[in-house]
Amino acid sequence: MKNFKTYYVVAALAIGFVSCKKEDKQNDEDKIIKSRIIGTWTLQKTETKDYTNDTLKYSNTEIETNVNTIEFKADGTIKTFGDNSIKSGTYTITNSGKSLNLNIGGELFINHEIRAILPNDLVLYREDINTTDGVTRKFTSLQTYRR
Repeated sequence: MKNFKTYYVVAALAIGFVSCKKEDKQNDEDKIIKSRIIGTWTLQKTETKDYTNDTLKYSNTEIETNVNTIEFKADGTIKTFGDNSIKSGTYTITNSGKSLNLNIGGELFINHEIRAILPNDLVLYREDINTTDGVTRKFTSLQTYRR
């Protein structure tokens, strides 16, 4: 019986150790991406697509002429500048540095997939899917920012 108790204790410790290592790795990757994203980014291009029941209904690529920027700060806060307004909020990076979650003014919550983050380029992807009365609509947005 004593051997079984020892076995269970060792197994529990091993599982806990493996779980902590995975969480530590994800947290480290989130911190690395956060350190890369800090700074001011200006929107360069937006590519949008609108699908109805998986059929592309609309596609547009817009080269930005207005100055729309996002400033990411080390403390997890952001400021957005554009359309003659300044808005503040917070951001988090999760999912091993693959997801960027924005909370702008406590009213607008936007989740992006980080497609690329390079020294001078940031590419964010967002997808919204809604089904109403058997019709599925999907909207996608791919935004490219530059430092």
